[in-house]
Amino acid sequence: MPADLPRRGFIAPRGVASSRTPGTSRSLAPALVWGDWAALTVALFAYLVTFTRDFPWWDEWELIPLLSGEQPFRAAWLWEQHNEHRIVLPKVVHLASAALTGADLRGPTFVSAALLALAAALIAAARQARGRTSLTDLFFPLVLLHWGHFDNLLWGFQIQFAGSTALLALLIAAVVSRRLVAAGVCLAALPLFGANGVALVPALSLWLLYVAVARRGRGSVPPAAFALLALGLSALTFVGYVRPADIAPPPGLSAAVMPTFWVLTMTECPSGIISGGWALGTVILIAIFARAGLFAPALARPAQERWRGVGLLAAMAGVVSLALAIGYGRAGAYAPRAVSAVSRYSLLMAPLAIAAYGTCLVRESRWLPAFLFGAALLVFPVNTAAGLKAGRERSAFFDRLADEARGGMTGGRFAEKYRRNLYGYGKAEVFAERYEMMRRARLGPFRDAPH
Repeated sequence: MPADLPRRGFIAPRGVASSRTPGTSRSLAPALVWGDWAALTVALFAYLVTFTRDFPWWDEWELIPLLSGEQPFRAAWLWEQHNEHRIVLPKVVHLASAALTGADLRGPTFVSAALLALAAALIAAARQARGRTSLTDLFFPLVLLHWGHFDNLLWGFQIQFAGSTALLALLIAAVVSRRLVAAGVCLAALPLFGANGVALVPALSLWLLYVAVARRGRGSVPPAAFALLALGLSALTFVGYVRPADIAPPPGLSAAVMPTFWVLTMTECPSGIISGGWALGTVILIAIFARAGLFAPALARPAQERWRGVGLLAAMAGVVSLALAIGYGRAGAYAPRAVSAVSRYSLLMAPLAIAAYGTCLVRESRWLPAFLFGAALLVFPVNTAAGLKAGRERSAFFDRLADEARGGMTGGRFAEKYRRNLYGYGKAEVFAERYEMMRRARLGPFRDAPH
């Protein structure tokens, strides 16, 4: 073994299989892992085909003036603030989907599913780093492709969360597989997915600047350029920022501590809506932070590629920063534990466990991958049941609304009856007007209505 590589905790280079795994296990593991990824991907698209409906839900009503053609497109609209966010790339996806599907609101949900299916990149990166595929790599599709992410899957507007999560997962895969430029590209795109992307940027940008300094003379310009671009775009999102009036202001930083903890318990499931989810989430957190604590000192030892380990810790720090931002930003709107019932935040927390798993690929550790895989397998039936229940309820609700809309219900009456369910933060007259815009443009429930 070369002298510049540590003799303990070293994972074989790319393409060199470990001798510890029996040949039969090595041959079965890739088939099982890739077969599971394919099955879960197909199941995810089948879930969308079955339960999504072409009907606006909350923030999607803001898109109706543009999609109906009654508001002309302006390039400045892409940068305009939406709630606390500037969601340039999600808006681009909505426009592209509208052009391809005739403004069918279900289009972006399939883009979200396709982005999450990029869990394949994590499986490939794990094999490249380890030299073989392990059965525990099933963890990646189990944590990203389960139906417990229903709030992000059934709601096209959540391409925002799916996009930033997919970018961070790809960044982690790029770090594990030594693709520094790819990691930089992912980082630079994160601020364009909203505040949930911006919160990840500081820790990861500091990491890339560290890499630029450590690798000076060996291609340090690209890492520094990507870091500065990400920081610059993040700073621009705050220019002209106006706090949304309909979101309660946080009572203070100390009030964010417990909400932040409850958000972090959502790494493998929406812990607030399943029985015992908070307990499992807490145990997972303890395991993840224990691993981080054991992993960090190892970076001080001589290592040829220390930058990868620092990058994975930076990814974990970024997710913790995002949880703190959610905890602080929503402390005035939810009771501390109630925030864990907002199931869509679970997807944003998944990369915390993914990055922790990645540290075990940089410096070998077998207990955490086995534990994270076991936990994901344990909650998979519960996540599936939660998603199935939500899918059935939501599709039945929208089917009933579509029948009433096609039956001739006026915008005013529809707003009076359903605004609180569909557009709670908007005014009734605005909601009624956009409902009539859909009718005139024959969108959503009016697409196949008789003239």
